[in-house]
Amino acid sequence: MSGTRLHFPPAPAINDRLVIVAHGERGGAADNRALHGLAFSVEQRLGLSVLAATLFGEPNLDHVLSGATPSRTWIYPMFLSDGYYVRSVVPTRLAAYSNAAGFGGDGWRVLSPLGLDAGLPGLVHRSIEAKMDSRGWSEQETTVLLVGHGSAISAQPRNAIRRIAFSLENASEFAGIRVAFLEEAPTIEAVARRLPQKTVVVGLFSGCGQHASTDVPTLLRPYHHEWPVIPSIGGEPAIAALIADAFRVGHASANPNYASANAAPVRQTATTDAFVASHG
Repeated sequence: MSGTRLHFPPAPAINDRLVIVAHGERGGAADNRALHGLAFSVEQRLGLSVLAATLFGEPNLDHVLSGATPSRTWIYPMFLSDGYYVRSVVPTRLAAYSNAAGFGGDGWRVLSPLGLDAGLPGLVHRSIEAKMDSRGWSEQETTVLLVGHGSAISAQPRNAIRRIAFSLENASEFAGIRVAFLEEAPTIEAVARRLPQKTVVVGLFSGCGQHASTDVPTLLRPYHHEWPVIPSIGGEPAIAALIADAFRVGHASANPNYASANAAPVRQTATTDAFVASHG
């Protein structure tokens, strides 16, 4: 590298706190241990209180927010798209808590979700490269399968995955990049049966629950040729640095990067909307 360094402002006042909000695991160990570990790693990078919270299960978001002052609390949605949970459930839960606690509804700072972070495609790329290197594969001979949740009723989850695919296409020389979903076409079964032996599978999930630990491995079992698999991109160690940087940028910015509990989070990247429009 040329020696150029990113310069972030001084660390925010210690009375700021960041809450990483996830869906909550329903499979695997279902103990949200990975989420707790992620919060700890981000806290070490920021030097302020970083808490884990879930919409379903424990630690429940309402309990985590108890005693918080909204003007000092930042929310990081640990979701791969700005779909239903980010646009509706999280704001509704924040507003309900604010009303019950006597807070105003406009004090929360809500950052853009993981899936819209401009740095995520690069992180995915580096994670794939690590798997390739372990096998001695080159990009030119490697196919990538991106697996997402998908949705039968919303385009946001699908579009978020396609943005990542588009970014990888522009920044790599992979032999091919394929996309498959759990809840919509193209399905994992339909795509996997046509994939070559040198394929890296990436689970584009924010958590390490049922989809990453059980559903995808089960669906791949009849087809994979000992493919290297990244079960959940949200479980990659580098995610902590991505979240810490997102907080620093948001904290240093003015109102355009803030969102109240009654509005959708501000998107921090829209560089691949053309791909979504042309591949709708």
